[in-house]
Amino acid sequence: MVSILKVSGVLSWGVVLCLGLPHATLAINNLTQELQQQEADEMADNLSGAVNKEEEAQKGVTTVQGEVLRTKRGHYLVRKYTGDVVHLYLDDTTKIDGPIRQGDRIVAKVNDERHILLMHSIE
Repeated sequence: MVSILKVSGVLSWGVVLCLGLPHATLAINNLTQELQQQEADEMADNLSGAVNKEEEAQKGVTTVQGEVLRTKRGHYLVRKYTGDVVHLYLDDTTKIDGPIRQGDRIVAKVNDERHILLMHSIE
């Protein structure tokens, strides 16, 4: 009789543990994404030569943060941290801080027409 109680207790504990594990994994993933977003926000604020946010809003400048999915002759396909995918374009006025490749995480200042004004990769 005692062994049946022990077995059922161990099985019950295993079920409880398995039910809680996916929630813990999701919490860790959410925390990781929040930390990456916070780091990207801090990097965007520290960009050298960046226009302050009030002036950006008046000029129609927005900040795009995400991962470069593809690059092709002055066009960048970027998946933002929100999950949206956007096309960004280089022009003669674009300032890029170092080479940007597929898989890099970037912060970019873009105008209303999605032309990149300033872009750099983050680690």
